[in-house]
Amino acid sequence: FVERGVSMKRPSKPTRNQKEIIASHDLIVNEWMVINATEFYLYLIHKTTGRKMTIDNFKRRKRA
Repeated sequence: FVERGVSMKRPSKPTRNQKEIIASHDLIVNEWMVINATEFYLYLIHKTTGRKMTIDNFKRRKRA
């Protein structure tokens, strides 16, 4: 089963903007790498467990 829009290329380190998005989803930035980035979603993979996750690019919490 292959999801549409997800390529199986080499995972890359997230950019600064992507790090902010990952952190806004309450994830530890240093533990995740980006598989693919589309207009609406980031496709992530965990560095040690290999767990894959899809997160929304636009969900951001306001900083206190």
